[in-house]
Amino acid sequence: MKLALGCVQFGLNYGVTNTAGKVSEAEASNILHHAHLAGVDTLDTAALYGASETVLGQNDSGHHFQIVTKLPAINSVNELERAVSASLSKLKVKRLQGLLFHRTDILFTPVGRPLSQRLQQYQKDGVIAEWGASVYHPKELLNLLANYSIGLVQLPLNILDQRFLSPEITQALQANQVTVHARSLLLQGLLCQATWPKAFNQWRHIQQQLADLTMHHQVSPMTLAMSICHQATNVERFVLGFQSVEQLKQGIQAYHLGAKLQLQLATLAQKDEQLINPARWSALKKTL
Repeated sequence: MKLALGCVQFGLNYGVTNTAGKVSEAEASNILHHAHLAGVDTLDTAALYGASETVLGQNDSGHHFQIVTKLPAINSVNELERAVSASLSKLKVKRLQGLLFHRTDILFTPVGRPLSQRLQQYQKDGVIAEWGASVYHPKELLNLLANYSIGLVQLPLNILDQRFLSPEITQALQANQVTVHARSLLLQGLLCQATWPKAFNQWRHIQQQLADLTMHHQVSPMTLAMSICHQATNVERFVLGFQSVEQLKQGIQAYHLGAKLQLQLATLAQKDEQLINPARWSALKKTL
């Protein structure tokens, strides 16, 4: 199972198509239980995801998983140590599978090297298995790999945003033996919608292309989106969040059905960052 459970919804309202708000603690417990039964073995969370770490730590089911979390904004080794201690305490674990910088900026300041050295010591002490960063652009990743020996990276990847599947990126990741986790599999839920919000009307032709594919293959939009999980062989985990057990079951089913689709996914790749980068959606929000 290449799906990892994204836990941002356990602590925050998240996603352009999220109308239900933050997941209740009871529902979070049910989601964790059913995810474990389905073969999911990894959780993705962050210090900045509201109460997400606390919810996971308070739930017995959360202890069945490997956990990857992300640091809050820090500016010193002391702040790093306090942040790591806080996450371990909230999660009620002694070891993290992965610890990521939410952004790479801090690594390219004078404190970057001392931070990386402290993280390497955490690895030697068995507190973390891998450290790395969440990245947003291919150039940012290449710059990171050129300067640091990281073990884990999280990057955006879906059927429309395939920037990180380029030969240059793939070869660099393999050469540096970096484990890859992908996020934004459903583009904040957009790719599992049969009809997109009117704010996205300028890309109606792309929506129609996807709709034609789902019709031709007789699959759901989510199954089409999930097909990339089985074609991107260099990605170890695809992080995906759910707001209910029912959504989780639908996602697991779509994941397995996606393995049967033989598509030329490269033909769906888009370059328009206004569409594929949710950080650029602010100009659209008035009409979302």
